[in-house]
Amino acid sequence: MPVQTGRNQWLDLCRAIAVTLVVLSHGFELFHKEGLIPFQTVFGVMGVEIFFCLSGFLIGSIFIGVIHNFDGSPRVLLNFMSRRWMRTLPNYYFYLAINLWMLWGGWLAVRQADVAQYVVFAQNLLSPHPTFFPEAWSLAVEEVFYLLLPTTFLAAWAIVRRPMAALITALLALFCLSMALRYNAAITDAPWDSNIRKIALLRLDSLMWGVMLAVAHWYMAARQPRLLRAMGWIMVCFLPLPLIGFTTGVPGMSQVVFRFLILTFASIGICGALSLGMGLRLPGPVVSITGRLSKWSYSMYLANMPLYYFALHYLEFGQAFGLRLAEFACYLTLVIATSVLTYSLIERPFLALRDRYIPDARHKRFAAADSTAAAR
Repeated sequence: MPVQTGRNQWLDLCRAIAVTLVVLSHGFELFHKEGLIPFQTVFGVMGVEIFFCLSGFLIGSIFIGVIHNFDGSPRVLLNFMSRRWMRTLPNYYFYLAINLWMLWGGWLAVRQADVAQYVVFAQNLLSPHPTFFPEAWSLAVEEVFYLLLPTTFLAAWAIVRRPMAALITALLALFCLSMALRYNAAITDAPWDSNIRKIALLRLDSLMWGVMLAVAHWYMAARQPRLLRAMGWIMVCFLPLPLIGFTTGVPGMSQVVFRFLILTFASIGICGALSLGMGLRLPGPVVSITGRLSKWSYSMYLANMPLYYFALHYLEFGQAFGLRLAEFACYLTLVIATSVLTYSLIERPFLALRDRYIPDARHKRFAAADSTAAAR
């Protein structure tokens, strides 16, 4: 199966790295080794943060094309949201059903779930995410973002009547909302992971950084490439802070500042790395592997936790390290195989239906020039 041309090799690599980090962070649990906990923390947190920044950048790039000649009609915005929903919802609802089957079968520690909240992604809007279907917390962040971006843009356009000015106004409004809510939580004693990191309205800024990077590339890539590159190097300098902070803490940083800004530092650093690598060309074997992992990444993200529970129930080979390693290898194999199946049987058919019945509303110049179109 040849890798699609027209994909951005660097973004495929970043997406492959992100999903690999998330899968490894959960798979390491199978070793039952305390020494792996720092790696699990860094891998899990940074993997999701890379996904957020990537989503913001890719959706921002698409949205700029959608609004290029915006005339006030909500139809093009509905087209944008419908295409996103056709991309994300079918696989999500399939795995929601899988998790419900596991719940009713007694595989999970939790015994009940408010399914209606999960259907509309309201399970962690302003409250901690329930223990059921735990990986869905980040999907709720993204789906709330996909809804708020076009609706806030439409409200801003009604005031300023210029598409890019309306987009920047909408981004600033959503960014300020998210940061204000997070600061309000950061000054309390609430648990950081469940009450800050995993609450949807407190995390919109992570995607906003990606969208703002897309705006910067739209303005500067052709006009001021050197300035754009310098900006990328400055941004990437923030990356060591979360890498250190998620394991040992940042010396001299107060607890409130850490709780409030450490995720922002991660977003800035990741966006800097995304920007710097945009023109990178990778060796053919790397492109082949990362291109496939990138296409399967959404299914891998959704499949890895159910398969982790499966491994706990049925792949308990023994306590010896070699047996734990064999269990881990079986887990990874199952994740990839299951993801290939759900991508082929669910994602790809719905993407074909989307492209047939919901045509791309972007301005033709943007649709043709967008090198990330294959990953949208």
